[in-house]
Amino acid sequence: MQTAQLLTELPMTHASTPAFIDFEASSLDLIASYPIEVGVCLPDGAVYSWLIRPHVLWHDWSESAEAIHGIPRQALMEKGHAVHQVAGYLNDLLSGQVFCDAWTFDSFWLHRLFRAADMQPAFQLESISLLLNPSQVRHWTPARQKVIAELGLPVHRAANDARILQATWQLVTTADQDRSGSVQGR
Repeated sequence: MQTAQLLTELPMTHASTPAFIDFEASSLDLIASYPIEVGVCLPDGAVYSWLIRPHVLWHDWSESAEAIHGIPRQALMEKGHAVHQVAGYLNDLLSGQVFCDAWTFDSFWLHRLFRAADMQPAFQLESISLLLNPSQVRHWTPARQKVIAELGLPVHRAANDARILQATWQLVTTADQDRSGSVQGR
């Protein structure tokens, strides 16, 4: 089991591990797009995800975006949760700072979700860059590719991407500690 192998190699302390969130959207248009799926990975590794039924005012749809995430609009109409339900689920699960890797887009979609639900988030969305030092930033992309290969999860699904974020963060922070420890130990 590749997933278990990677997770056992990475020390995880719930107190120091942040929560991560990811959105999939109708398109990348920062005026008309809206969230269609949200996934979170909690500090303990628990993963949650919900399809979001489009709000009555949401009409944007990109077939090229659908080709990437693989979620047809009809599936959202049939299986999606109402915006107020999803916003409530997020508020029940999350507090404090929650991290994402595409803050400009994710903050837009988070705001659009909560505004449509007429609610406020009980947590603050932050960029993962706030957690990373320059060395970790340099190692992020190869570490992410390694995590994707080892976990074997399809990308561009919100729950998988949130899990990949957490595992990549764990890998780069552990590797950075190992590098600094080996330099200090000389």
